[in-house]
Amino acid sequence: MVVGITGKYCSGKSFIADILEARSFAIADVDAIGHEILAEKQEEVAGIFGIDALFPDGSVNRGALGKIVFSNREKLRRLEALLHPAMKSAVKAFVEKHADAVISAALLFPMGLAGLCDIIITVEAPLLLRVMRAKKRDNLSYCGIIKRIWVQRKIPVKNEPGPADRYIIRNSGDEAEMVIEATKRITAVIESLRQRKQEQ
Repeated sequence: MVVGITGKYCSGKSFIADILEARSFAIADVDAIGHEILAEKQEEVAGIFGIDALFPDGSVNRGALGKIVFSNREKLRRLEALLHPAMKSAVKAFVEKHADAVISAALLFPMGLAGLCDIIITVEAPLLLRVMRAKKRDNLSYCGIIKRIWVQRKIPVKNEPGPADRYIIRNSGDEAEMVIEATKRITAVIESLRQRKQEQ
């Protein structure tokens, strides 16, 4: 079974992934996979974005690169064109390797990963909560946070057609309440889908 988790920046995708990991699902964190591939393609990054995107030792400076691409949509597209094919291949290989897997990705639909999923969970959270979480987690300036949120404003996270079952979990910011409710709902959804598969 493959569960896709999507949602906008700092909505709480990793929180839901943790619940599934505790139920023996293997987690494909697409951001983390992207970081690995980015490191492998540092020469291409330098050729496209110049030395401003690198540390003095020649490795990719993700912070500097983020400032470049989140301020320029065309440069963001060029970075995605460089990374996404290899990222998608890595995710497909991961899913094939694990009987129960989670694909956690803000770009689940744009990258074409939704087609690998039996279930898709969209995590929603209030804008202010997302800003506060980004400030604490990523230590970005408020300007940097708003740029990332603005770039993602048109990313589809729940409405594209497809065969996978769709669910929405709302992250209100009350962690204890969310653990209880999300755990109950996710467990019920997974058991229901497993039962339907057995009956087919």
